[in-house]
Amino acid sequence: MIERALEADIPVVIAVSQKSFADWIKFAGGMSVKLACDRHALDAWWHRVSLKTTAQIAPDHTTVCEVFK
Repeated sequence: MIERALEADIPVVIAVSQKSFADWIKFAGGMSVKLACDRHALDAWWHRVSLKTTAQIAPDHTTVCEVFK
């Protein structure tokens, strides 16, 4: 299911423990966002992601960001 979402360019939220986050970054190839574990951080992330669907982004554009609260 996750693979199909990623192929369709649909954002996916996956909880990863702090202990495993470095391994997750390697696995995900840098295509991840680190959020605080609270509803406000998730809502803010979703708002930014949903706005991107209306903006034109170059197909080869890669973004890596970490959001800390």
